Amino acid sequence: MRLSTLVGWILIGLYASASGYTQAPVDVEVSLPPGEYAGDVTLNVVYPSPTYRLFYRFTDSLDPAFIPYRVPLVLSALEGEERLYELEYRLYAGNFLLKEGKVTYRIDKRPPSVPVPSVESGEYGGRCTVTFKKEPESDVFFAVYRGEKPRFDRWNGEPLTLESGPIPTQVTLLYYAKDKVGNTSRVESRTLTLNPETPPLDAFWKILSPVEGSFLNPQVLWIEQRGYEWIRYRINDAPAFKAYLHPVLIEPTGLVKVEITAKRLFSPTIETKVIRFRQENQVQDLPPSGVYSLEDEATLPLGKGKYRYNLEDRPVEWYDPESADRLSLYPTVGHNRVVVIRLKPTSA
Repeated sequence: MRLSTLVGWILIGLYASASGYTQAPVDVEVSLPPGEYAGDVTLNVVYPSPTYRLFYRFTDSLDPAFIPYRVPLVLSALEGEERLYELEYRLYAGNFLLKEGKVTYRIDKRPPSVPVPSVESGEYGGRCTVTFKKEPESDVFFAVYRGEKPRFDRWNGEPLTLESGPIPTQVTLLYYAKDKVGNTSRVESRTLTLNPETPPLDAFWKILSPVEGSFLNPQVLWIEQRGYEWIRYRINDAPAFKAYLHPVLIEPTGLVKVEITAKRLFSPTIETKVIRFRQENQVQDLPPSGVYSLEDEATLPLGKGKYRYNLEDRPVEWYDPESADRLSLYPTVGHNRVVVIRLKPTSA
């Protein structure tokens, strides 16, 4: 972003040299004063009289000759580059030298370094205090993202305190730096899970799926919990447990064993549950497990044949495609709904 909000014509002679930049001729109007800019600069000159003429040269040029000003002068730099332009000028009225001098423009397109927060991604109990390490000439802007559109605020240098609610809360801390001429760093983030200082009294974890039994379609591991630090699982005695973060499709067929472990907040005890069941993949017409956007309803064509099914923990019902060719699932407006379909053979 350029610091070019000084639009219109600016009398350079009105600008003092407090920043170290020499003034230009008092009798000539130039579009932008000497200084530092984050973007390319175009210099337009207006003479107060048609008899005036301006000549200039770059001080680092090997050619000592001065160039007459005829068209706007563009001073530029590549992205990530800093360029310093020092120009000598001479102003004439006819053949009479009115004034001569030197001006400096700096084009700085170097982004500042990304600020470094005092916390890493991870879990924190109670409240979490955050500060940032930054370059001296830059400001830090941050946003605490909880699912809504992030709004960035300028960090005032004081410790930022993030607090948990009555249940574990996950927030994303977004941050970037901005230097004095307007260059910005890339945006980076930390993901923080803020746990309450004490676990809720009604802490629980419940396995909603799978259940014991025999099924014609692949099942889903679905767990609800409150007040637990972590939940992990493994299937068929796999070498390592995995963290449970969301519903997981269970792919192996035949006899399946699912082992789940859970650790309550601030408790050293590890709780374990094991579920065994049989599943096949015999219903090829069933849409794959996944996330769907349901505007009105989703229909599941099950093909020919009779099945018994139940949704989540509802009673087992009969499905007969000869009399009803679809099974309808209705969304719950404003909520994410996990639907577990358990298809069973007619003999089950």
